[in-house]
Amino acid sequence: MYSEADMREILGKIPPDYQKISAEFWSYVRDKLQSLAKSISAVYLIRGSRKMDERAMEILGFLQQGGTAVQRIQDEGLVDEARAWYLAERDPKQEAGRELFKEACREILQVLDKMVESSLSDPQVGVVFYEPSCRLSFDGDFRVIRMSPIDPLDYLNRNLVQQEL
Repeated sequence: MYSEADMREILGKIPPDYQKISAEFWSYVRDKLQSLAKSISAVYLIRGSRKMDERAMEILGFLQQGGTAVQRIQDEGLVDEARAWYLAERDPKQEAGRELFKEACREILQVLDKMVESSLSDPQVGVVFYEPSCRLSFDGDFRVIRMSPIDPLDYLNRNLVQQEL
């Protein structure tokens, strides 16, 4: 979920329903992960240089207390680049932005694949927290269950459209 700072940067304001939506989002994710905590072997953080939401940090804390390993992407600049290309691709004058955004997301997925391959064996479960602007298209090597009551990017885009009206 985008943080308040993210929403302010991208939209120039905080949507009126942000606190409610954000609280619902993190409560849902926390509840789901708490019920699965014993089976989670690793958490992968695909985040750039931006600060994570405090509620995400709380979730990471209880998972770590239970023995879950946490790995962070080494190249935060790659995630920051994907975020920048995502923001640029919204501008109709930035035709190259869309392809550069897709390429950055593909590179992030390759890095994540290597992280998972080196740390999880077949029956183990990992959780990925990633920059909401990144569109990661997981292939057949991953079995993915998205745990999110809403898509953060859809929420942001809805607010961007409302702002333009």
